[in-house]
Amino acid sequence: MLEVRGVGYSHDHGVVALRNANLAVKRGVRTALLGNNGAGKTTLFLHLLGILRPSCGEILLDGRPVEYGRKFVGKWRQRVGMLLQDPEDQLFSANVEQDVSFGPLAAGMDEQQARERVDQALEALGIEELRHRPVHLLSHGQKKRVALAGVLALSPELLILDEPTAGLDHPGQRQLLAALHELHCQGTGILFSTHDIHLARSWADEVAVMDQGTVICQGPVDKVLNDPLLMQLLGYDEF
Repeated sequence: MLEVRGVGYSHDHGVVALRNANLAVKRGVRTALLGNNGAGKTTLFLHLLGILRPSCGEILLDGRPVEYGRKFVGKWRQRVGMLLQDPEDQLFSANVEQDVSFGPLAAGMDEQQARERVDQALEALGIEELRHRPVHLLSHGQKKRVALAGVLALSPELLILDEPTAGLDHPGQRQLLAALHELHCQGTGILFSTHDIHLARSWADEVAVMDQGTVICQGPVDKVLNDPLLMQLLGYDEF
């Protein structure tokens, strides 16, 4: 569905963040992206949303190079949604219902359609009781699920998650992963970064590994995670 070909990117201050990066995100597949801090995972994700534009190389959507005009990017972001690592960066409305409805309304849906999308998203994540709760009164785990509901309200074909279980206790992790499992069963593709090798092994279909701004390998979980050299590169003594 979404492909990165030979993408390079440097920040304004000259630091190279991506170097000839290649990644294939397949429709309906759960892909874990592994890599040490600073490997370029978040920068790559921002390219997959059209937030950043590559210095070289290209991004393809359905096999065709993406465009960066407002109309194309708007449709692109309806198909590809992202949950940031810190939900505080994604929540900005006074209460939960307003926040979750923002995306559908901004996408041009009428109030009835938006309300239906909000109902579906809150139900999918089991947070209907938070509908009228002020956002600033939510716990971290609740904020994470509300931020995810805002993404789900647009019914994306691909969901990108930056460290989805970070900052969550075990019950919060189980709840979030159960909701993501249901979405995957409905056909949603999921691309997520993680430092949790056990999560990648138990939950992903494919694994990609990043190092120093490039994707050094991508393949089935068992093949990638059973490579001792790759695991040593990631700093895992036991795997």
